[in-house]
Amino acid sequence: MFKIIKNNKDLIESDFLSLDFSIGEGWIFLINDFFKDLKTLNLSENFKVKSIKEKYGDLIILTKNDNEEVKDLIQIYKKKASETCIECSKKGNLNISKNKTLTILCEECSKLN
Repeated sequence: MFKIIKNNKDLIESDFLSLDFSIGEGWIFLINDFFKDLKTLNLSENFKVKSIKEKYGDLIILTKNDNEEVKDLIQIYKKKASETCIECSKKGNLNISKNKTLTILCEECSKLN
């Protein structure tokens, strides 16, 4: 089973994250890149990322006080995550793990999970 990172804010570099996150190690670089890209946008003073998680192989990013630029950026990163192994960050596809959950895994990690 792949390792889930929960609320280890040392791994995520952002001033925007206000609540929790729960993702696999393979997506940490995506989330850090997402936050770097957020800093380039015109954000409201009250903007926050409320939650980041994986559900049924989909990257879920919940925000507060966002705008269309943020929504577009989220869609870009959802697409990237849909092609990235949640375990090791290699190119991946939607798979059914041994415990019958949907997630994005590369060929190698799908054999282990």
